[in-house]
Amino acid sequence: MGQVVKGLKSQSSRLVKNTLWMVWSGSVNIASSVLLWVMMAHWREAEELGRFTVVMSIYLIFMTICSLGLGPYLSNEIARRITDDHSPRVFVASAAAFLFSWSVLCACAMCLTGYLVGDSPEVWRATAIMSLAIVLTGPISVAEAAFTACERVKVIGLATTGENLLRTVLPLLLLYRGAGLVWICLSYVAMRATGCAIYAVAAGHHLPALTSAKWHLMREIASKSPTFAGVAILAAIHWQAAPLLVGKISGEAAAADYGVASRFLLPLVILLPSYAAVIQPVVARLAAVSLKRLGAFLSGSLRIAAALTLPFAVGATLLARDLLGLIFGEGYIGAAPVLALLAMSLVPFGWVIIIVRGLIATGHQRIDLAGNVVAVVFCLALNLILVPPYQATGAAAAQLISMFLLAAVDVGYASYRLFRLNLWQVITACCWPLAVMTFAVWQARDWGLWDAVVVGGLVYLGCLWLVQREQLARVWRFESGG
Repeated sequence: MGQVVKGLKSQSSRLVKNTLWMVWSGSVNIASSVLLWVMMAHWREAEELGRFTVVMSIYLIFMTICSLGLGPYLSNEIARRITDDHSPRVFVASAAAFLFSWSVLCACAMCLTGYLVGDSPEVWRATAIMSLAIVLTGPISVAEAAFTACERVKVIGLATTGENLLRTVLPLLLLYRGAGLVWICLSYVAMRATGCAIYAVAAGHHLPALTSAKWHLMREIASKSPTFAGVAILAAIHWQAAPLLVGKISGEAAAADYGVASRFLLPLVILLPSYAAVIQPVVARLAAVSLKRLGAFLSGSLRIAAALTLPFAVGATLLARDLLGLIFGEGYIGAAPVLALLAMSLVPFGWVIIIVRGLIATGHQRIDLAGNVVAVVFCLALNLILVPPYQATGAAAAQLISMFLLAAVDVGYASYRLFRLNLWQVITACCWPLAVMTFAVWQARDWGLWDAVVVGGLVYLGCLWLVQREQLARVWRFESGG
């Protein structure tokens, strides 16, 4: 029994350390990305920031496409081969060869997309330069899956930290010296190369094994790609289609408004998937034991997601003008409605992120694929309808509506066909704390932005603790295996 307890404590300790490394990596990523956008907003014209928004949207779409969403599958397969005492080297080499070949094709497609979407030669050249970073992204995704399976998340944290520190220093130096968009994009390629170099050093003597790729394993990996890739590609299009269409239809200044408003979403866009990744083992265990317990656990997790996203949405709506003016300058105050709508879209996003874990654990990921198809179709159609008259605000409204449609498909199917979700409790759990917080923030606005943020945050947390302390404690008992 003593050995069992010691093993559980060791496993719990590894989980905590890995989670902390994920949080650290995400924090550095947020800091470097936001700082670059802030400096561009202050030092460059809105048109140039709009061109940068278009290039980065294309880059983010193809960065997702080139990994095909295979990260979870590769991690599980590598870990299984390690557990079964089979050498995973040949499998890792085959995955690296497959994704590298696919990344080269994606880089070519990205160059073509930049030519079709961009309205200026600078966008075409910058997109072509950024496509070199796509070539490096495929092997990096395999390295991240391999180090995750080997429980060496520290390597991923170090690689991400090194890359993001360079992402902060090099572009800012180039901006300060007056360099153009092409040189800034070239610095992104140098950062990706740095990440590759860190993974290569960490792999050490295992690196020569990358030459042992097998064709039959590449075919096996390719056969697993369609569902994972479909979800990843559609999700990327869902998030990045709006700024591309805004830039194409309404011009670069409107794209800049959308770009600066979307920067405020980064903390929760990174935090929510990280939390979902942490609970995945618990979800998998409960799915094998009892769907009833799985539904109860996911209901608690939905309450946590709501407790994070709802105050963010309300606070961003009330303080949008002040936040945009303080961080990006007075010229971007007009993007306040965009920020408010995008902040509201994080509420259904949080629900989707949690429910997808249950769909994966029960073998129903195809429902998420269907939901993403519906969301992307409506998102594109609504953008074409709303962007011409309302510009960036119309794009944000399209994003909000399509995200609610995705949540309706995923949550609706899960709650009626798979496991019972206490949706009414999820909806009402934060109502009273949220109402009190809204009143407090509204009254404290005249004191100043940060006073309103601090007062609203303290009031909300205090009310939430009074109302939900027992519910939150139950969720954490589930997570700890109780």
